[in-house]
Formats: sequence, structure tokens, C-alpha cells
Amino acid sequence: MNHIRQINLLIKRILCRPAMIVVLLVIPAVLIAVSFLPARKQSTEIVSGVYIESSDEHTDAFLSYLTSTSTGFTFRHYESLKDMKDDVASGRIDSAYMVPDGFSESMIHSDGKRHITVYTTDGSSFQSVSEESVYAALLYAYAADMSVCMLQDRYLANVPYDETQMSEYISDRFKGYIENEDIFTIESGLTGKYTASTDIAPNNFPVEILVYITLFVCSLMGLQNYLRDLDCGAYSILSSRKKAGFCVKNIAAGIIPAAIISFISLIIYSGTNGCLNVLLHIAAVSVISLAAALIFRVIFRRYKIFTIALPFIIICTLLLSLLSMLSQM
Repeated sequence: MNHIRQINLLIKRILCRPAMIVVLLVIPAVLIAVSFLPARKQSTEIVSGVYIESSDEHTDAFLSYLTSTSTGFTFRHYESLKDMKDDVASGRIDSAYMVPDGFSESMIHSDGKRHITVYTTDGSSFQSVSEESVYAALLYAYAADMSVCMLQDRYLANVPYDETQMSEYISDRFKGYIENEDIFTIESGLTGKYTASTDIAPNNFPVEILVYITLFVCSLMGLQNYLRDLDCGAYSILSSRKKAGFCVKNIAAGIIPAAIISFISLIIYSGTNGCLNVLLHIAAVSVISLAAALIFRVIFRRYKIFTIALPFIIICTLLLSLLSMLSQM
């Protein structure tokens, strides 16, 4: 009970410092400000890219169907394969389709020499659904001529006929069909090669880093209180063991208010679902901050020297935290 009473008195004492109050108010102030930020506007449009290496009348019909027909998806035509790949990789579009040179000839004769390549990432969610629209567009653009070619090769080799009239006749009857895996093949040649980047949104504000910094700074302020008392002779009659005990108590007096405010703020900000996880996380960071402050106690034995070094320590901590955050982007 005596230890608890001493820590309680040290907490009341450190809370009288204006600097401590300012540091403690950082977390709730920042979280309140972040909560009032407008949420990033999320587009409900599902966009896929299309790149045609060499265009002809069939690929033009294919592209026109995709870009003008209401399929539930938006297909964006690209003039550069690299730009399309970059947009898939960055997550700006869900997936992409590359039509190679000579595809129309291969498609009409069904020789399987050319394939459409599908570009996706781990973040792609709708490529299997958007392929339905691609199937319909391929059928619309190629089915008639494919059928004429098949009929010519198999049944009409020695029979005169009007190719244009037959093509129009077959085309009218093939419209509306969606899938026919025996006619064409789509393969995903480079799936997973490109990795989508993660954007930082307001609701993904790095609150944890803010908590780490606050707990660490408060532990240093507790150590600063101890060193000031030590230089003033407040612990001169105590043994080395009891001095070390008061050092730990002073640091704990700085950490405890920060931990309580951090816990309450995070619960209000993130909800109560991960309450236990948040509590354990803060407890672990508090212990690490206590250990770090004790290391600085060994390095800095005088109040004035530590006070001069304190701003530089905080600045270095902020820079390291910033680098850590940037490395995760």
C-alpha cells in the first residue's frame, strides 16, 4: 500500500506540470480532429483496363462493345501497356486485359495461337465477374466470322455462297450469348506479379504510433522529475536500492496517466471490440517505455544534462516513427 500511495502522490505532482498536461492532451485532441475529417470518397465504380496491341475491325467492334454497352463494369481503353499495368499494380483499376497482335486471325480460325492476358493483383476482386462482359464482347465481335470460317472449312468447301450475307445471318443469331469456352480461351499469364499499394486513409490514421510516442515521452518526463529531485538532494539519505525504487516510481507516475488516457481514447475511437487487445498492447508499450527510460537514467545522471538532451531525444523518436510509418506505405 505504501508503494501505491507514493506513486499516487508522484502522479498528482507530475500532473501539476503544464508540459505534462499538454502531452497528455495530444492523443484525445488528435483523435477528435481525425474523427471530424471527412471520410475519403470511395468510388463504387468497378474499372477494368483494355489494351489492344494491334487494332482491326474486329478488335474495334470488341472495344466498342465493352466501352459502350451497359455491362455493369467500366472498361477503360489504354494506349500504353505499361500505364495499364501500373494502374493495376497501384489498385487504380481492378484488373486489365491485353489483346495481343494477331489475335483476331487466331480467334477466327480457332487455332489457339494467341490468348488474351489478364492482369490482376492480390487486391483484384471482380476479374472473374468482369470476364463475363469480355466473353460477351468477344462473342459479339467474332462469333459470326468464326462460324463462317468453321462452315467453310467443314461443309462449304465446294459449294458457292455469299460470305457477307451468311456472316450477317449468323451474327444476328449469335448476339446475346455470353459464354462458349470451346470458341475462345482467356488465360491469366501474369497474375500476382504486380502488388497493389495500400493507401493511407483518414480512418487508417496511425494511432498506435501516436500512443507509442506519448507513452515514451511521458516516461522521460517522469525520469526528468526524478533527476531534478536527485540533484536537489531529496533522496540523499536513501540507499541505492531505494533510490532505484523511486526512479521506477517516478517513471511509472509519468506512464500511468498516459496509458489510461490512451486506453480510453482508443476505445472511443476504435470501439470496444478489441478492448483486451488494446489493453495488452498499451501495457506492453508501457513496459518498453519504462525500460527505455531506465536506460537513459544510466546514460544521463544529471538533471541539467538530461533536460538539454530531452528535446533531441524526442525529435529522434519522432523521426524514427515517421520513417517506420513511411516504410509501411
